[in-house]
Amino acid sequence: AAPAALADGPSVFKAEGCTECHSVSAKGIKLNADGTLEKDLSHIGAKHDKKWIAGVLLQKVDNEKGDKHKKKWRGSKDDLKVLAEWLESLK
Repeated sequence: AAPAALADGPSVFKAEGCTECHSVSAKGIKLNADGTLEKDLSHIGAKHDKKWIAGVLLQKVDNEKGDKHKKKWRGSKDDLKVLAEWLESLK
């Protein structure tokens, strides 16, 4: 992953509301207090690459459960790239 993705990934993750449903316990990122579903993404990069991750967020690819991601990505393309690269780095 690019250095920018590693540095900015956590802030994009939080700013885009990912903590409504996801945590990254390996990086100390907790589910929001009012979050309803916790799916820890600490090791997502061990199973999936950035292309798959971006596809899921854009609702173009089904997630691991065979469903569409609950919320479609509404952030910028640059932020999506940063987030997908950062998540891919989580092994």
